[in-house]
Amino acid sequence: MEGVTYEGVSQANGNKEVTEGDPKDDEDDNVLDVKAKPMFNEDIPWKKQLPILGMRYWQVLPSGLNTFETRNLGESYGVDMEKKTCTYRIWQMNGYGCVHSVATISYVNRDVEAFVDPLYCACIYMNTYKYSIGSMNGSAMWPPIDYIPPLPPLRRKMPGRPTIKRKRDGTEVSGSYRVSKAGKKMVYGVCKKSSHNKSTCDAVSKP
Repeated sequence: MEGVTYEGVSQANGNKEVTEGDPKDDEDDNVLDVKAKPMFNEDIPWKKQLPILGMRYWQVLPSGLNTFETRNLGESYGVDMEKKTCTYRIWQMNGYGCVHSVATISYVNRDVEAFVDPLYCACIYMNTYKYSIGSMNGSAMWPPIDYIPPLPPLRRKMPGRPTIKRKRDGTEVSGSYRVSKAGKKMVYGVCKKSSHNKSTCDAVSKP
């Protein structure tokens, strides 16, 4: 329990340090998680920029009011900008646009940042970690109890003879510690020919 409390307090304090300071005027600076802005943050890794790099390969076709269809070769997905949904379902899962939604938002000349879920904003992040975890004394300071302290279960003898060999991995060959010669072509060292040995070689003189 002490270890769980320590980890929780350390995590909460670390998150509070990230959110210290007043919110900035730039909305992009208030987004703390780098995954929330993979298409407009210049400092993120290369793989985080894949949505904006890959959207050029997708063709956007209007199919109704705020609904579009994105196509690329044999793939096709529907995007609803009003509901912020995509049939690829990455937009709903992550809270920020996938390559299909980014292509659609750029097609209508809208700001991609406006379609990021508010949960990635600094104000929401700070509100989550505003509560503190109370301090707790160590086990040496806990008051004694009149009940029997919880003990681990008794060791139970399993039926059958106990195993003395270790459990092998599924890829290990059982019953042998040598490398198998299956599929290897053997060559006799005297005549330098394959598929026979000393007893069946014609080049070796028979007694």
